[in-house]
Amino acid sequence: MSEATMTGASVGDGGDAGEGAFYRRDGELFVPTRHTEGPWAPETQAGNPVSALLAWGVEQVPTLAPMRTVRCTFDLFRPSPMRPMELKTEVVREGKRIQVVDASLWVDGVRYAACRALRLRRGESGPPELDNPVTGPLDMPPPPGRPMWDLDNMEGFPGAVKAFESKSVDSDDPRWSTSLWVRLRIPVIEGEPASAVARIAAVSDFVSNSVNHADREAWAMINADLNVAVFREPTSDWLALTIRTGFSTDGVGHSVGWIQDENGHVATAMTLGMVEPVSLELP
Repeated sequence: MSEATMTGASVGDGGDAGEGAFYRRDGELFVPTRHTEGPWAPETQAGNPVSALLAWGVEQVPTLAPMRTVRCTFDLFRPSPMRPMELKTEVVREGKRIQVVDASLWVDGVRYAACRALRLRRGESGPPELDNPVTGPLDMPPPPGRPMWDLDNMEGFPGAVKAFESKSVDSDDPRWSTSLWVRLRIPVIEGEPASAVARIAAVSDFVSNSVNHADREAWAMINADLNVAVFREPTSDWLALTIRTGFSTDGVGHSVGWIQDENGHVATAMTLGMVEPVSLELP
């Protein structure tokens, strides 16, 4: 997309929590709605919608053969402002078996986030499904479970959280104590259905800091990246996350999440970030 002037454009309204989208189009720009608001600083976007928009941009790039996106590496360079953004894409490696695409989001000539995506050719056939503990069905109880938050009473919550419905695993099994089911309730782009990879990207950002074993009122992990490996496309809107998080003594946090639908493993997500006091102001 060509360079564009973004001065003076306004943030989209986005409607109520269950309506609208993360972004609406304004020519070549993508205007964030209130559904993109994040928890870290006023008038900045959460990582969920930013990652979803980058994944959506990758999937708009034509391929020489039928392909699907199997890996996205997102770099969140700085908090994205609640301002219209320009999406740029570039094919780094073209081919009929492999394609590599770079996508990035810009405001006034400043790059705020980027993604490098690997896309592989879709095969006509594969080996028969095996009884594999990594890729086979898991016995995590499917939804409905207990709601994680009250969608009708969310005053004070950032807008990005309201774009999702989440439920705890309705089980006393200790294996699922760090697991939850999440569903994206709105499109990424107004008027367009969210692709499978965009939905996975949006949900994957919850892997960061969702399981915080430190004092939540004192410490938080702000992830600087997000790495998603997509094993297969999900067959349902609901996605389950099982998360493990660790903090080092020198302020580095690491989170890993296994993502599945009701039929088994879908993707794996990993984040790295800075562990800082919650009162610390962002640059």
